[in-house]
Amino acid sequence: MKPLSIAGFLILGLGLLLHLVGLATPEWVVVRSVPERTEGLFQGCLGKDNCLELTYIPSNIKAVRAMVILGLILGAVGSACALLHLICSFMSRETKAVVPLVVMGTCLAAFIFIIIGVIVYAADYYDVVRKSFNLGYSFALCVVGGILLASGGGLFFLGDRKD
Repeated sequence: MKPLSIAGFLILGLGLLLHLVGLATPEWVVVRSVPERTEGLFQGCLGKDNCLELTYIPSNIKAVRAMVILGLILGAVGSACALLHLICSFMSRETKAVVPLVVMGTCLAAFIFIIIGVIVYAADYYDVVRKSFNLGYSFALCVVGGILLASGGGLFFLGDRKD
């Protein structure tokens, strides 16, 4: 097992974790005039303890939810395949040669879905309200998580290539 594969797997895990935190936290946008008023994809908050589920959800937010959740699922599938491949390699068992390619493919697909969701959010929703809102850390975590998923999948694939 090459160190590049292990590094790719660790980056995959970090990217998946960051994306999950970004998806679950309610700080996609922060109101400029009231900094403690935030809104995520699933709930809005006024302060740390006063959060409510979003009741009216525009269709573009539903599309963003779908894209980033698909990215999360594909990233989890890619990470699970990488983990199983590493476990089999450490136990000196043979795995199919296509597994690293599957890991890279699912991670790149996850990145594409995440980026589409982020672009839809920024173009459709945030563009309308940008004068009164700032993008929050949850938005940034999803972007960084998607980038790490893509780079981790690529590293895993490159690390497992037969020279």
